[in-house]
Amino acid sequence: QRMHKSCAQDYICSEYSPYQAQLLFRTETPVCPSHFCWHCYDERYKNSSRFGTLVDCEKCFRSFHTQCVPAGSKV
Repeated sequence: QRMHKSCAQDYICSEYSPYQAQLLFRTETPVCPSHFCWHCYDERYKNSSRFGTLVDCEKCFRSFHTQCVPAGSKV
């Protein structure tokens, strides 16, 4: 999946914003929402959201650890 730079900068969902993630991950560029676990990020486990193997959602720009996949989803 790809996003235009302007779309990534404007993409806000729940508490996520590319600039908030940029500060958290200590990078100089916006962080793609597919490169961390949304469940961990949303539950305030922001540091652990960056590590481990992630599963990409086919329907949105989100990724999850296998143990964090929402109920009813298939891996």
